[in-house]
Amino acid sequence: MIDQANPGTETGTNTAATEEDRRPINLPCPDCTHLRVSRHTAWLAGEHTKATDYTVLLRSHWRSVHRA
Repeated sequence: MIDQANPGTETGTNTAATEEDRRPINLPCPDCTHLRVSRHTAWLAGEHTKATDYTVLLRSHWRSVHRA
């Protein structure tokens, strides 16, 4: 539960962290990052067809890898 007086804190939670809990979460996937940067670069260069292709590749990658 989030403490309403201090929104950045939680109350009633277990504070004992295990080794697994200390892992960084939501690290960016290198493939996702590459596809996003490529899509953005193509869009800025005016290559909208290529940007759309990268969008399709990114969504396909996300569905097959991250949603499995």
